Amino acid sequence: LSISHVEEDLKIDLWSVVDLCLQYVLRNIKQIFQSDNIFDLEKQSLILIVSSKLQISNQEILKSILRWGRYKAGTSKILQSDWSEEERALVRSHIEDIIPHIHLKDGQMSPD
Repeated sequence: LSISHVEEDLKIDLWSVVDLCLQYVLRNIKQIFQSDNIFDLEKQSLILIVSSKLQISNQEILKSILRWGRYKAGTSKILQSDWSEEERALVRSHIEDIIPHIHLKDGQMSPD
């Protein structure tokens, strides 16, 4: 057995694990998005998740991404109207790469 065959087998096994994890997340997306577990997700993981067809409303997706961005930016203020310009910029910097990947139902940004 050559090194390249072993590496290829490991890549296949790794993608199988990633797929299983993604399937689990998608089945439990509402609970994950509503819990503090969302804060453990890295940006790339969140992009992968929101790129999928989620079984929650557009409003829940956007609200969860905003909550994640607020946490990553370190602001505890819930109302956007209470944010400083600096906080707005920080939150925006965390979520701006995610927003284009959201698979919205009916292609709309408004609630379902």
